[in-house]
Amino acid sequence: MQMRKEMIMETRTIFNPIQLHLLRMFEVNSDEQSLSEMKEVLCRYYRERLDQKLDKLWNEGVISPDTLDEIKHAHLRIHT
Repeated sequence: MQMRKEMIMETRTIFNPIQLHLLRMFEVNSDEQSLSEMKEVLCRYYRERLDQKLDKLWNEGVISPDTLDEIKHAHLRIHT
């Protein structure tokens, strides 16, 4: 009787240092309250970074009231 070997495809995910750190943090905190708090912290962090970048663009003259008006009237719907 001949044995047939089946090839198993393995998919590996490479995590960046931030992702690895967050995964390690969540090994300890696994309840819904911790998840909610972490989401809020991350949202606040990225909101502050975005505000800083937008302020820089405004101060450099890249973004102006006219630019904001154009964005306001642009059709930015993304189809998935």
